[in-house]
Amino acid sequence: MPTTDTIEDMTAHLPKVSSSSSWTLSRSRTRIAEEALGVPAWVMITRLFIGLGWTRAAVEKVIDSDWWNGTGIVTFIGEQSAQTLGWYRPVLDGMVAPNPVLFAVIVVVAEIAVAVSLLSGRAVGYGLLLGMFLNLNFLAAGAVNPSAFYLLSQGALALWLAEQVRSGKLITRTLSAIAIAAYVLGVMSLPNIGTLHPARVMADPGIMFVLVALLTVVACDLAHRRISGGQALPPLRWFSQRAGSGRRSTTASELAEGSQV
Repeated sequence: MPTTDTIEDMTAHLPKVSSSSSWTLSRSRTRIAEEALGVPAWVMITRLFIGLGWTRAAVEKVIDSDWWNGTGIVTFIGEQSAQTLGWYRPVLDGMVAPNPVLFAVIVVVAEIAVAVSLLSGRAVGYGLLLGMFLNLNFLAAGAVNPSAFYLLSQGALALWLAEQVRSGKLITRTLSAIAIAAYVLGVMSLPNIGTLHPARVMADPGIMFVLVALLTVVACDLAHRRISGGQALPPLRWFSQRAGSGRRSTTASELAEGSQV
């Protein structure tokens, strides 16, 4: 049976865990526990699920040699050509197709950044914005599945984050800018609606882009109302005021004409 001295001699060469390392590990565990308890369960589950999804997408490209030589992107553009939205075609033909290797690297780096952000809980807002930007491009290129699902999931997380900020012009302006952009892109996508058949509508990028745009405008307005104490988004207030003034002007002119009769 080994003695105490023998055991000490055997373990002398093993690295010692310093008190600072123990403190760091303890702080990390505490931070993770506080984060898990400090957010709704659906937020944590959705964030981790989407983060794992981006991890899978990035790894799939990293291990694919055709992706790194540009063949993967060229093949993707060719397969989705019939589904690509008309207003997005110049982006693919004028920017992506001539530089497939460059955009292959950009896509992989961006997907890794989104995955790290969502899984680690660091800079989640920026990670969500980058993820939604990627999915918007994928969806406009014609890849509905799973881009539409990812867009809605990440959008829900982003709006939840925005609602945690109870004041601030930056959030208000950001919501307004997102709503305006969604409205413009939705209107631009209307001519690209290919079908309304229930069996094929979920694979149609035009109708899905319009639907995502409509839901984005409504969600941004609801988030803004919660943050600002019931006020609608400035663009929506402007439209409602214009419509209201138009109705009042019509009514006033009708009354004037009636009094002259």
